Amino acid sequence: MKQQVSSIKASKIKFGEIAVRRSETRVPSQDEVDLYVGLEHLQSGSYTVDTTGSPTELIGGKTIVSKGDILFARRNTYLRRVAICPIDGFFSPDGYAITSKSSACFQDYLFWIVASDAFLDYSIKWSAGTHSKRVKWSDLENFETVLPPLEEQVKISKLLWSIENYKRNLKSSIQISQELTAVAIDKWIEEAGGEESIIEEALEVARGGSPRPIDDYFTDKPEGLNWIKIGDVPINGKYIDSTKQKIRPEGLSKTRQVRPGDLVLSNSMSFGRPYIVNIHGCIHDGWLSISDPSGRWEKEYLYFLFRSSFMQSKFLEKAGGSTVKNLNSQLVNSIEIKVPSLEAQREFIEKVNSLEMLTQNFEAEVATINSLQRTMLDNLLGLANV
Repeated sequence: MKQQVSSIKASKIKFGEIAVRRSETRVPSQDEVDLYVGLEHLQSGSYTVDTTGSPTELIGGKTIVSKGDILFARRNTYLRRVAICPIDGFFSPDGYAITSKSSACFQDYLFWIVASDAFLDYSIKWSAGTHSKRVKWSDLENFETVLPPLEEQVKISKLLWSIENYKRNLKSSIQISQELTAVAIDKWIEEAGGEESIIEEALEVARGGSPRPIDDYFTDKPEGLNWIKIGDVPINGKYIDSTKQKIRPEGLSKTRQVRPGDLVLSNSMSFGRPYIVNIHGCIHDGWLSISDPSGRWEKEYLYFLFRSSFMQSKFLEKAGGSTVKNLNSQLVNSIEIKVPSLEAQREFIEKVNSLEMLTQNFEAEVATINSLQRTMLDNLLGLANV
């Protein structure tokens, strides 16, 4: 690939020689709020803007933009947010709307320059500020890039967009696979049957606790106890394998210890999220621990049971009536469930794992394509050695 690039007669050039930012601004009217693109509409790793608009009145001048402009978030550049503008409208002044100012530079090629690791790394390096760091346009103008002949720019851009479109199709397949799995889980839980019970009779549920003030208990020493926080695990994760913080052993009497194989359930704010614990640790009062002293459950079946639409609807029903929804051990204990035989639980796990493997294969392919895309992006644009 590098040989192909080196064979192209490309001239080294500064970004400011081929790109210009839109500078015209005005305050959108109330009828134009749906035409507004804010930084909140730009997502890391996505080059599309899926939603627009503001739920509140827009105050202050916003940059007037055109469909096809390159939207670049100049604030918090470490988030690496770049997208194609989907509409004629307005953009946050905390971003730059960029367009080609030279007939020698293809707009799509310019987009891929802005989306490249070389450009984004440069923007992060030159960002400054006390809190939310921003990068100046005058600094971006000095970024050095290369500009091959126009026909080569078109070819390179089309290749990179074809890779991006393939990746989007894979992501759509992931979503469909996840939706099918969720439907199958509910169906198979119903088919598993089992003895009718309530959670209190089938499991042991207990609320976590926190020594206070918690800051006095944090430690970096090896003997510290793993302190499990909701922020340690992704929303759609399954296992808790590590923590970012530890607490001193003296805090153990004021918290609750969990062991490998236990289930924990978030009980406030983003409540109802189950995870399987793979480590020894302690949980605060934003968690419920769910253990199986009777040995009647496979831990993975419990995880899928608590993640199922059936159980999630029960949680919503029990926690209803307040702005900030909370679950407590008493509410969870009162939920009616069925306890299938261990054999039925194992059959269920085998079927679900086969479906999840399909999703994991898609995700692995997306990761591979993403890595290939980043490498090709810098190499094809000739930026790897600029």
